[in-house]
Amino acid sequence: MKRVKFILPNGSLGPAVRKYLEPEYIIPQPDRTGFCGTMNGIDFYQLDRRTIPRFLKMSDFDAGLTGSDLLLESGVEGLEVICEVPFSRSSERPTRWVLAEPMRRSAPLQYGQTVQIGCELPRFGRIIMERCSHGFPFDIVTISGGEEQQVDHGLLSMVLVVTESGDSLTANGLQIIPGCEEMFISVPVIIARPDLSDKAREKLHELSATLRAGVGARSRIMVLCDLPSCVKLEELHLPSSVAPTIVKITKEWKSFVICIPLSDQGRVLVSLENAGAKGIVVQSVQGYLP
Repeated sequence: MKRVKFILPNGSLGPAVRKYLEPEYIIPQPDRTGFCGTMNGIDFYQLDRRTIPRFLKMSDFDAGLTGSDLLLESGVEGLEVICEVPFSRSSERPTRWVLAEPMRRSAPLQYGQTVQIGCELPRFGRIIMERCSHGFPFDIVTISGGEEQQVDHGLLSMVLVVTESGDSLTANGLQIIPGCEEMFISVPVIIARPDLSDKAREKLHELSATLRAGVGARSRIMVLCDLPSCVKLEELHLPSSVAPTIVKITKEWKSFVICIPLSDQGRVLVSLENAGAKGIVVQSVQGYLP
């Protein structure tokens, strides 16, 4: 059977993808041709994340992972989105595009004035600005880094930029324009040619499940303990996705296992202690799919 040719993105997203795919897919660093190696019937390559849609459309690659914003920027149509995976280079949150302006302007914008908006993805920027309802004339200026400084020195009126927290904008004297806090939510997407064989599609779904499980595990933990048999679980209001696993040990005790959000750890542990739980164990999760 012909192996699936899959493209990993270069840049800051690449290490996160590798981490979430382990240990099922241990992917080496690429050689000079971009080839990383073959794992589980998939040939992995690492190439420019911005050109992945074009590689799929015009070459013999089968699938790849890139940002949904870069897919829109490419202008390539007809590719299939296998799945979205909500994480970014530093967290499990997706990244958002925002429209920002200086906190203090040397001169106010005039009504009807064409606004110079800087964006590193010009086609994407035009599409997003045309979708919004702000109604002022604009030009998209292609920029590559230094967005905040260009606004600060008057080269641009606004910037359409990607951010996770917005801290760097504030540090450089910019503010997000009210109503423009989420001009576009960008998430990594696995995209593929539409003419894949059933076997190739099955391989991609296996890869997708592994990646999504790795991302999901980042924010989950397992809690195990012994509970008195008299404890009614519904009274504890535990945040499980499904009912906890319970096994009767003796007449007085039952074994209890639950998968919960990491953010609920403290509350759950206190609830279990107050209910008389013994031998409470907290474990990390290798993978989690809701």
